[in-house]
Amino acid sequence: MLDPVVAAALSLAFAVLFGAGAYDKLANVIRFRAVLADYRMLPPSSIAAAGIGIGLIELALAVGWLSRWLPLWTAAASAVLFIGYAGAMAANLVRGRREVSCGCVFGAAHAGDRLSWSLVIRNGVLAALALLPALPLTARVPDWADHAVATVAAVALLLIYLAGQQLMGNAAAMRAWRAEPGR
Repeated sequence: MLDPVVAAALSLAFAVLFGAGAYDKLANVIRFRAVLADYRMLPPSSIAAAGIGIGLIELALAVGWLSRWLPLWTAAASAVLFIGYAGAMAANLVRGRREVSCGCVFGAAHAGDRLSWSLVIRNGVLAALALLPALPLTARVPDWADHAVATVAAVALLLIYLAGQQLMGNAAAMRAWRAEPGR
């Protein structure tokens, strides 16, 4: 059984993550369509619809996490989406295609937004974490302090996510630097 504070922290963190992802994809739909096309996983005729569709799915998941309406569906759909992202990344990595933008929220501005096995693993971890709030909750009723702790924990989780993104970006920049002639 899961403590309601843990479920609330994860729900809020996923709401922010999916909300930011939806905003990034829908506000920059042309760039995101280019990312989708570069993955070479979809027929060219479906790229435009998929670009909007994925953004809308992420928006629906953000609302689901924030409202906690249909929590089992939201958790399962989130895990499936993360596994789908990981699968598309892994397929491109197996084909030797590392120089594809990951399309990740908070990733496009970093040198580390290229595909890597670290991103595949990260998405697997996110899929597992997304399933945690689907576990049965303890009967404990959270009070105001619990809600404050859940909010701080959600912020901490998002900062850990951002730190991981930065570390992956730094690692990619270091690999590129070491690959330069004369190094």
